[in-house]
Amino acid sequence: MLLETLLSFQDITRHHQIQHVKCVATATIRQAKNKEEIKKLVEETTDFQIRVLSEYEEAYYGFLSVVNSTPITEGITIDIGGGSTELTYYKDRQLIEYYSFPFGTLSLKQTFIAGHILTKEELRRLSFYITEQFQSLPWLGNKKIPIIAIGGNARNLAQIHQLLKNILLLAFISMK
Repeated sequence: MLLETLLSFQDITRHHQIQHVKCVATATIRQAKNKEEIKKLVEETTDFQIRVLSEYEEAYYGFLSVVNSTPITEGITIDIGGGSTELTYYKDRQLIEYYSFPFGTLSLKQTFIAGHILTKEELRRLSFYITEQFQSLPWLGNKKIPIIAIGGNARNLAQIHQLLKNILLLAFISMK
């Protein structure tokens, strides 16, 4: 799937005669046991060379996207990916703290959820684990500041939330 996606991007970049493309990878490749094999295969099959971002770089680029696209001067960012979760705390638009947890939606599902539907016990264990992990960061505690979720999982949650709001609104209107 990775190669198919990159080859598709390669077609686009060639069509538009784009000469310089930066191809970066995040936690899924960073944590892969065969990371070097993946990079070599990509380089042999495509025009791209993959640079694997460090945990810091992954968190920092998320932070940069927020401070350069919102007026929020102090906040916490969270980027929940498939294989990692990055948190940053920034004040006066400066990065103060960051942390990269080695878990994301896919790795949490593999670890805590056996089937397609989450059971109450799985939810309890998952919630306990995540809470415990977040509480290990003292700089997260007792801040009354915005939390800005970024990335694909945040967008998906926002779309689900909007859909549910619309369904509730339609149900309310139809009851009148």
